[in-house]
Amino acid sequence: MAGSATLAGAWVGKKFVGRVSDRRFVRLVEIGLLAAGALFLAGL
Repeated sequence: MAGSATLAGAWVGKKFVGRVSDRRFVRLVEIGLLAAGALFLAGL
């Protein structure tokens, strides 16, 4: 089950990266990292 979820996630990720511009992808990654840092600092 975990293997199929990994393959599905990789397939969806590849399709997503193919459709979004490089600049937007970098922004999404930065936003995700900032959110993860804020949650870490908040103790969640």
